[in-house]
Amino acid sequence: MKMHSIIAELCLAISALCLGAAYMPGRYWLIIPVLLVVILIRRITKKWPPFWISSGLLAVYIFLAAMGVAVNLPLQPILLGCVTALAGWELAGFERTMAGNSCPETGLPLEKHHLQSLAATAAAGLSLALISSYLDLDYPFGVTALLALMAMGGLTFGIQYLMEKKL
Repeated sequence: MKMHSIIAELCLAISALCLGAAYMPGRYWLIIPVLLVVILIRRITKKWPPFWISSGLLAVYIFLAAMGVAVNLPLQPILLGCVTALAGWELAGFERTMAGNSCPETGLPLEKHHLQSLAATAAAGLSLALISSYLDLDYPFGVTALLALMAMGGLTFGIQYLMEKKL
């Protein structure tokens, strides 16, 4: 489970850097103390349940990201930061789920499969979000909803195919 903890901490750092990268060009310097407090809270509260801490940090991050979008900050670093913050939150939840598993024969393959699945899902979600930020389509809602459903279906079948191939 050590790998999950390291990757979760890395996700927190990447999300904080991305949020800082989005806010700095807009001359919103007060984000630096907020980011430092968020990282400090994560470090100080080791005895609290990691899932609750990660949930609180995710809520703070989503709030700051929404404020950044509201003031027209660059969308790409905010999207990348949201995906990594969400991945860190999900890893904390998985770590809590696996806390009672003492069998290394099942734990290691399950951990590897979980990390592969999380990476594929995060990459696909980030790709779709970035592609949609560059496309300027003006279709009626029904057509847009149908295209989104078709994309989600194709993505689901693609991920299932990749998982069956055990990449």
